[in-house]
Amino acid sequence: MRSRACICAVWLAAGTQAVLAEAPSTAEPPGSIAGQTAKKSEPARRGVKPRHSGLDRSPEPAGQPAAASAAVVPETPGASGNQPAGLRAGTQPLAGGPPATAAEAVATFWEPLNSRPRGFQASDGWTYYPMVTGASYFDDNVFATPSNKRSDWAYIVRPELAITRSGQNYGIEAHGFVEDRQYAKLKSEDQVNAAASLGGTVMVDPNTQFQGRAQYMRAHEERGVGETAQSSATFDKPVSFDQFDAAVALNHRQDRWWNSLGAAATTMHFSNPTIGGMPQAQSFRNGDIESFPMRLGYVVAPFTSLFVEGALNRREFEVSEFDSFGYRIVGGVLAEPGQGQRIRGQAFVGYMSQDYRGPTFQDVSTWTFGASMALLVADGLTMTLAGSREAKETALTCLGVTVLGCGSSLIETWGAARLDYLLLPNFVVGGGVTYLVDEVVGNPREDRSLRPLFSARYFATPWLTFGFDYRNVNYDSSGLGILGYNRNIYLFSAHAKL
Repeated sequence: MRSRACICAVWLAAGTQAVLAEAPSTAEPPGSIAGQTAKKSEPARRGVKPRHSGLDRSPEPAGQPAAASAAVVPETPGASGNQPAGLRAGTQPLAGGPPATAAEAVATFWEPLNSRPRGFQASDGWTYYPMVTGASYFDDNVFATPSNKRSDWAYIVRPELAITRSGQNYGIEAHGFVEDRQYAKLKSEDQVNAAASLGGTVMVDPNTQFQGRAQYMRAHEERGVGETAQSSATFDKPVSFDQFDAAVALNHRQDRWWNSLGAAATTMHFSNPTIGGMPQAQSFRNGDIESFPMRLGYVVAPFTSLFVEGALNRREFEVSEFDSFGYRIVGGVLAEPGQGQRIRGQAFVGYMSQDYRGPTFQDVSTWTFGASMALLVADGLTMTLAGSREAKETALTCLGVTVLGCGSSLIETWGAARLDYLLLPNFVVGGGVTYLVDEVVGNPREDRSLRPLFSARYFATPWLTFGFDYRNVNYDSSGLGILGYNRNIYLFSAHAKL
């Protein structure tokens, strides 16, 4: 039996480590890596297959693109994969590779390997995919405190719309949502989140491809994670933020060799939370981040390439002591969707260096890695693997009212693994774990969080899915006087494709 798509939603575009939380999965049963429902195409020029050549795709919306992953519930397992909440901001460059046909390529970097919404095609050439999610969840430690826990139920309504259009040499997609989250008792946690994204691909010529993406998100940080891990429990309300991301890439192929030149930028602005009405400055987190990846690859087998990459980055903030400049040099493998493929995604390992401006920061020179892979282990069983290691900055070592003269370099490392199994033709169960380590350079402090998860999906009809998600968070720190906490979240959801 050929299943409709794969439940395991891994975001395969490199560098999607924004401060995002995870949303309920809208996935359909696993059984094949997305894109395998293909028919063979004619060989490309000079006998080299173009990227994703021959995929017989109908237009498919993104489901939950990066900008739209601003969480139906704090880091509930689902459509944005196993990426943990609380990651410090970074750029989201497009994953360079050999050129594809435009319509196939736009689906590749937007589609997160999960559902195929129903959609309808209008006379204007656009295909529209309206969707709505309703959910409720119970959180036994809303403020992420080590003691005196406060629990509550929350209720969510999230309408969203994706639209796509494609032609012989181009593909375009837009996606947006608005989410209203209301708590039963703790009204300080009520919030409205929203996001919008636009992406496109153009085949300049048979061997050259241009890709672009832009996205905006208005969201709120989860309490007890990241830069405000030790203080967010005392904030009057969760920290809101605005984030804008943009990325472009130019991919070119010549025989089995290919190269990719890219640029990506992220701009973020955090509101100043209050404690008893007194503002707590977050200006040291406001700023711009740019990266410039350059890849050279070689196709070693159909849909499989080896590559080397060099990437420059610059991180600039309103508080200039936190500024830094760095680079990385890595080698890796790129597995693309295609006929008979059982692996999709990329993985790389190499070296990174980051030089900081502030006198209290120490330069970083160490190894790095990145991974975002989906594997068809067996019929009905899929696995996702993801993770990264990056140099960032932190004010966790600042104990006073100012962040001047006390910031530190930080190495942020995380890894995640997840399995999803088709137990019945319309019932999927899944489980996994995510582990995050924030290591303060030159300081004995190290923050760690372990996040096991479980999920179940019942596909009642082709347009209606019911879900259950459980997530546990165990946070601890070696910092002096920093207490850990435990948190459990139980989510019940319904997702309709209109």
